[in-house]
Amino acid sequence: MRPRGLLALALVLPLLTAPVSAQKRRSVRHSGPGDEPTARADAYTVARGATLVRTGGDGVLANDTDPHALALTALVVSSTAHGTLVLTPDGGFTYVNDGSAATSDSFTYRASNGTSTSLNATVTIAITAPLPQANADAYNTPAATPLGIPAPGVLTNDTRNGANIASYGVAGTEQTTLSAATPTAHGGTVLLGADGAFTYNPGTGFTGSDAFNYVLTNAAGSSTAQVTISVVSPQPTAANDTYSTAQNTALTQPAPGVLANDIVNGGAITGYGSANGNEQSTLGTSTSTAKNGTVRVNADGSFTYTPPNGFNGSDSFRYTLANGSGSGVALVTITVQAAVNTEFNVTAPGFFYSFSGIAGQNPQLTLQRGRTYVFHINTTSSHPFEILDAPAGSVTNNNISSGTLTFVVPNTAANYRYHCSLHDFGNTIVTVP
Repeated sequence: MRPRGLLALALVLPLLTAPVSAQKRRSVRHSGPGDEPTARADAYTVARGATLVRTGGDGVLANDTDPHALALTALVVSSTAHGTLVLTPDGGFTYVNDGSAATSDSFTYRASNGTSTSLNATVTIAITAPLPQANADAYNTPAATPLGIPAPGVLTNDTRNGANIASYGVAGTEQTTLSAATPTAHGGTVLLGADGAFTYNPGTGFTGSDAFNYVLTNAAGSSTAQVTISVVSPQPTAANDTYSTAQNTALTQPAPGVLANDIVNGGAITGYGSANGNEQSTLGTSTSTAKNGTVRVNADGSFTYTPPNGFNGSDSFRYTLANGSGSGVALVTITVQAAVNTEFNVTAPGFFYSFSGIAGQNPQLTLQRGRTYVFHINTTSSHPFEILDAPAGSVTNNNISSGTLTFVVPNTAANYRYHCSLHDFGNTIVTVP
């Protein structure tokens, strides 16, 4: 209430504003219901222990929308539990799984348009077993001989990651029924079991390299490996040998030499020497024997042996015969015969024979196989000289009282004897040991 007598004045002041031309125009959007972006759930897959990378173009924002088509950025709300996560504003991310037994992981995020944000969206990452890794295998078997490999067989060197054998064959995919006979690359057959064990049969008469493939498969994918089988000749058999030579006389044995009685099976001489048959691996090279002689063995089995000077007795060396299936060692024994007299003057003064250079009457003589002995006979007509029981053709001029008798001792000789025909009690035995 105003006092009486006073006037009420209303003072109106003009609004002071800057000129319109000086004003700055500003557009301000006020968000309200329905202006929020929409973030949608996503799902990805990664192998256990592996890294999952997504760029912005195929990241978590790829399926999100904004009602005003504004650009969106991604904001992490909660991170992963079984690995590390780096989420970039454009929705791309890198996830490194920790290799644990977890089969899934997840994180949540929101999409923002700068003034408002979406509700939470969940990104689920399925964690699968990693890809299997099937690795190549190699085996050997003799020709015409089945090869059986027990479990784990071809799986021994593989990284399975829960995978199983899905198929096998020349390419690896022909046979999907395990343990069924299936052709190999070169005419053989193979039966491969789920546990990696297999039986392989080479083709008839085949030697060389054969092969088959198999495929390992799990939820993450497949891996193929080749199994190579070398089919080789059977192991050779080296048989012992015996030879002889005279004292101070080298022995040269032509081919096939030591191989004459061996079952070679495609093998070759790989070494020879005094003890184990491997001391000398360079064929044709001189090496020591057991009694310090020398021997040179060639690839064709021929050899040259030189005894130590003045030595007589038994010497030896060994050689090794080998192929891809194995090896055999044989002993070569060489008898070095002492120097002997092979020529005698024979007389019969009285009832007994007498030999030049041999003391006593009717002595026993020891002859050597393979040698030729010459007897110059000078007795009376009633005392002929005769070799009894000698093989046909080994004696020339047998049963003579004068002249020259020649006796060639066979290599297979047994005991031989000769005597004065008038005095059986005076027989002299010729021994061939």
